[in-house]
Order: sequence, then C-alpha cells, then structure tokens
Amino acid sequence: MTVVSLATQAEREREKSKNQTLNIATVREISSAVAYRPTESAWRIVIVDDADTMQETAQEAFLKTLEEPPSYTVVILIATDGDRVLDTIRSRCQEIQFGRSPDGSVRDALIARGMDAETATTISLHAGGSTGWAIDAASEPSQLERRIERSTRSLELIGGDHYSRMIRSIALADGWSGDRSQVLAQLDSLLVHWRRFLLSALGIGPGDPGPENPFKSQPVDRLVAAVRSVEQCRTNLEANVRPRLAFETMIAAWPPAESTR
Repeated sequence: MTVVSLATQAEREREKSKNQTLNIATVREISSAVAYRPTESAWRIVIVDDADTMQETAQEAFLKTLEEPPSYTVVILIATDGDRVLDTIRSRCQEIQFGRSPDGSVRDALIARGMDAETATTISLHAGGSTGWAIDAASEPSQLERRIERSTRSLELIGGDHYSRMIRSIALADGWSGDRSQVLAQLDSLLVHWRRFLLSALGIGPGDPGPENPFKSQPVDRLVAAVRSVEQCRTNLEANVRPRLAFETMIAAWPPAESTR
C-alpha cells in the first residue's frame, strides 16, 4: 500500500515544500506507484490524502492516471472539500460520504486546537458536520467567507415565497452548464439547512436554527420531504435531467415558510 499526502510531500521535498498543495511532482509519484505490479497480494492500493489541495494542473495530469488504471490497482482519494476536485476526476470516482459530526463536537475540536470560543462556534455552524473542513477554514478564512455567502443565499431561497423560490432556483439551475461545482456546493448548503430544521424539529440537534426558524410548526414529514427533495435534485442533475425541471421539482416539495403564508 502506498500513501501520498501533504505530509509525505513535505518530507520528500523538505524545506522546498510549503505544505499547502499537492503538486505535479507528487502526481508523478502517484502515477509511478499505480504502475507497479503488486508482488505480495492481488491488489495494489494507493491512497491519496489531501486530494482536494491538488493544484489544477496537477489534477489535469492525474486525470490521465485515472482514465486507464491497471486492473490490479485501487486508488482511494481522500478530500475534505470535494468541490475543489475537478468534475472530470469526480466523475471517474465512486463517492462515499462519511458521517457528519455534531456542531458541538466540531466546535470543541477547534477550541482544543487553541481557537477562541466565538470563532469556533461561527465556523462550526457552517462546517456541515465536517471537522476537517472546519480546521482548514480556521487557517484559510476565504473558505469560511464563501460558505457563509452560500449559506445566506440558501436561507434566502428557503425562506422566500413560491414566486421568489422559483426565480432564485431558475437562476441557480441556469448556472449548471457554466459551473457545476458551484451549483452542487449550493445544493449541499441547502441540504445542511433543511437537515438542521429537521433535527431541530426532532429535538436532537446538531444545533438549533434559533428563534427565526421559519418551519417550527411544520410536520416532521414535510421537513423529511424537503431534505429528500434536495438529495433527489442532485441525483437528477447528475443523471442529466433538465436543470430547471430538477430544481422546480425540488422546491415543489418544500413546505412554505411561516412568514410567507
């Protein structure tokens, strides 16, 4: 088994590496590892940690390895933020989502690393249950800023009346042909909020949407339907369903916000 990561790259390059992104030299190392036939087992396993830090040129070079891998090789990519991985690479992978951590656990992990409680709370509320992303965002504020922007857009879409939801969702659907990763990231943000509303209704966390929760009197089954509609929208988009139809179907399943009744 071969493991490649920012740590192994830094060890190989020593002071030359700033330990922030996987570079072309590391991709060449991965390609070499993939090419070697195993001698003690039937499979060669290559694990690429920190795959989402790979430079775009490095990802494009890595794509050649993924297009025609040897039959005896299994390549595992580990990423904190899948949106940073090129669609051409993701389309050749089988994605496995790991369980989400409660907001409180993410916050505690940040505080344990020396962060003040207020900042840790802010980051944890936007981490979507990903402790790894939260740790990255702590050292790269732009990640948090982008996620807060998406969160704001999601709440505006969720909290609007039917006409407002239609207009905003059509604009989002029309962006699918230009930048799929951004649309998928926005869907992930919508999913985070609907899950939070649902879990709040069940009284099990993670985190309470607060006094401005516009769905506090909605039946749980309506909130479950909203969560499933976002997941189905993503599935439909990846199955080449027309984007506008996919989004229209999604918002049709959403319950109305109390303020818009």
